Amino acid sequence: MSSFNLNLSHFLAREDSLTEVPIPEMVDGKGDIGSVYLRPLTAKEVFAYNADGSESQIDSISELIVKCVVDVDGEPIFTVDSLDDLQNLDVVIFMRLSQSITRLMEGSGLIEGEDSSGTDGSDSPTN
Repeated sequence: MSSFNLNLSHFLAREDSLTEVPIPEMVDGKGDIGSVYLRPLTAKEVFAYNADGSESQIDSISELIVKCVVDVDGEPIFTVDSLDDLQNLDVVIFMRLSQSITRLMEGSGLIEGEDSSGTDGSDSPTN
């Protein structure tokens, strides 16, 4: 599979798709299984704002995404002005960007985390 370079318009134009979820406990008189559909959640819906008014986790993650995610020419894809658009992305895409940034920071030694071998780098066995 080949890839292509993304810009802000690609993120904004993405159409959310519904995911069908069969509910086998719900059967009609003909034996057909009932289904419901799930829509993707936005990052904003998943990360609720802190009740005390302090900066929320979504705001912190969004700021990292704005600073780190660039196009092929090194130009930012997201800006402070597009924070609302960013926070309304499908949470799967939002978290993929966030986790990629975290892995990059772990690899550079900026934060502690798992090394490339999948361990935490300590000599102690995990149970």
